[in-house]
Order: sequence, then C-alpha cells, then structure tokens
Amino acid sequence: MYRHFFKRLIDLLLSTIAIIILIVPMFFISLIIIINIALIKAIGIWAAALSTLLAFLIMSIYRYFDVQKYIKLKLDKKLSIFLLLLITICTGLYYVNSLPAIIANIIISVVTSIYINRGFIKTTAKAIKAKFLN
Repeated sequence: MYRHFFKRLIDLLLSTIAIIILIVPMFFISLIIIINIALIKAIGIWAAALSTLLAFLIMSIYRYFDVQKYIKLKLDKKLSIFLLLLITICTGLYYVNSLPAIIANIIISVVTSIYINRGFIKTTAKAIKAKFLN
C-alpha cells in the first residue's frame, strides 16, 4: 500500500509541472543572491532591494511567456509601460521628500487608480444608485 503511494508521489514530483513549479523559483532566488553579492559592495543595502526588483521583473516576464503556452493573455503594452513609468516617477517623488513632491505623488496615484478602475467604479455606482434610489 505505501509502496504504491510513494511511487505515485515520486512520479508526481518528477513530472514536468512539478519541476517548473520547484525549479523556476529556485533559479530566481539564486539570481537574487548573485545580484545581491555583486552589488552589495557598490551600493550597500540598496543591493537587496535592487536585486529583488530585478529578479521579480525577470520572473514576471518569464511567467508571462510561460503562461502564454496554455492561456492567451492580452497584455496592454502601452498601459504597462505607462504604469511602469508612473511607478518610477512616484518612487522618485517619494525620495525627494518635500511637500510639493508628496502632493504630486498623491495626485498621480489617485488619478491613476481612478483611471485604471473606471469601469469598476461606474458599475459600482450604477449598482448603488439602483439599490438606494429605487
């Protein structure tokens, strides 16, 4: 009874899906460590943040193309680049650390959030109007 269970477990662990699920994150953890070691002397504690950012960016790109094999995802490239630019601007404004920069950061964040979620906001507003006005 146990022999069959363990044979099945080993077959599952050695399957392609399990290898992808286990090996890919291990690769990116190794990438974080390598980038961290390479940059720690040059930029200090910022190496940890930068290495994690780079590894997650690379992993996201890899996962996007990997998932494309099974499900066709539509990625709005212009919106993605625009959001990446806004994240970069907001991060820069955060480190400026002045009142106008903080206000600009809040305005950019709120306007972007409303723009991205405009469909959800419209649907929710209609549902609230229908519930309370009828």
